[in-house]
Amino acid sequence: MRTAFWFIVAVVAAHLNVARSRHQLLKERNSLDSSENTQQDQSGFAFGSPRKSIVSAYSFDSAILGIPFHLQTTNNETVLRPKDIPTDTMYVNINGSQFGNGTAWLNGFELSNYTLQTYGNFSDYVHVGLCLVGTQLMFEDTPSSTVMDMSVLDSLLASGDIATRSFSVTVDSDFDVLFGEIDHGKYDGPLVKFKHYYDESQDDHFTVHPTLLMDGMAGTNFSVYRPVLVEINSDWFLPDKYYFTLFDHFKSNYGMDDDGYMPCSILNSTEYVSFYFSGEEFQFPVTSFVDFTYDNMSLYSYVDADYYYNESATCSLGLGQEDEYVGVPLYLFYDRYLVVDYDNEEIGIARAATKSKPQTIETISTGIPRATPAKYFSVSVTTTTDSYGVEDYSTSFHPTYSMNTGSHFGFNSTEASYAIETDSSTLSKSAPSTTGGSTKSDHSTKSSSSSKATGNTQKAGGVMAFVTFFLGVLMVL
Repeated sequence: MRTAFWFIVAVVAAHLNVARSRHQLLKERNSLDSSENTQQDQSGFAFGSPRKSIVSAYSFDSAILGIPFHLQTTNNETVLRPKDIPTDTMYVNINGSQFGNGTAWLNGFELSNYTLQTYGNFSDYVHVGLCLVGTQLMFEDTPSSTVMDMSVLDSLLASGDIATRSFSVTVDSDFDVLFGEIDHGKYDGPLVKFKHYYDESQDDHFTVHPTLLMDGMAGTNFSVYRPVLVEINSDWFLPDKYYFTLFDHFKSNYGMDDDGYMPCSILNSTEYVSFYFSGEEFQFPVTSFVDFTYDNMSLYSYVDADYYYNESATCSLGLGQEDEYVGVPLYLFYDRYLVVDYDNEEIGIARAATKSKPQTIETISTGIPRATPAKYFSVSVTTTTDSYGVEDYSTSFHPTYSMNTGSHFGFNSTEASYAIETDSSTLSKSAPSTTGGSTKSDHSTKSSSSSKATGNTQKAGGVMAFVTFFLGVLMVL
């Protein structure tokens, strides 16, 4: 009996020790996960030995690295680009990882087999492209060999550094970028995901941009409903219906002439225009469409970023009119946190965090984690064949809905709303489109924490079962 008693004591003690060891291991792993921030610790481009960290900036107009001749380090020193980088060609393909006499890194990842663009003396920082290399023919499967070869994201994917061609970025930053990861501590409120439309994402320079479905726009006493796919780049390029509606509004309300010039007093306006993307409303001030042109006193063009305009100065409408390559500028999202997963065709948008929060890093692999689909995220595609055997693809985006045409004064950047459904809308094209579907993911930190708590409860329950069994044996003895 005594032998059996001590055997049971030994078994219980061993089980408790195993449970304690697992708990300690879990604590250490969680601690490691919370403190491991390799990309942010080594943000941007670096090269050489010892490693020199170079001032970097991201770009939505390029897919590759842009490396100038003179480079400014983060310690405010000037270094030269390696001499073996050719200067007589615009694009240079680096085969392997050699960069001069050393290696190049991006966010701590060792770069290998990538393409760079050589810049002259007009820049001293590295441009990091967040786009993809397109194809000369829109629906080819391979990049165009006559333009450029390997995008930054393709290079990182081929090296196994990221799971998908994806990134996250705080838009109002020089280089707060994570490749293949998202930091849930970088945004406030819901993270809403939209479908990325690859088939319409390539510009006339064979560069693939993040591309959204824009349903329409509305302002004070006007609205436009015309679903159109828009690329996120550096400039406004709007189709006729959008462009001329805004043009007429500025003429009627801000004294703009037929050439697009107006008094700079418009920069004091609190009016905004609502743009709708997949059922979601985004409010942008009218000043987003205005450029400062010149001062009536000096007649010099505006070139100094520190120049302060006066109300008698002249401004102009900064909109481009384009029907084929429609785009919206990235600066519209300056108060946002943007997540792009090209491979799973998702774009996530949330309001950037206004206060510092703990890091919560998560890998992007099967879509954007914890993102809630926009109201009209999914699309459906139907195919018909004519008498000549030619297929026509009809993409049905979503029902049309009414938009707010009341007063749009008193701009509040924190407001956003869903729109109201009324009837259906269909856009037909003779080119293939990709169907979209939402990727299942966790939608809140709370549910994730709840799962962890459940797991810990089960472990504790196992220990308590052994203790109960042990006490029962003692009572029998």
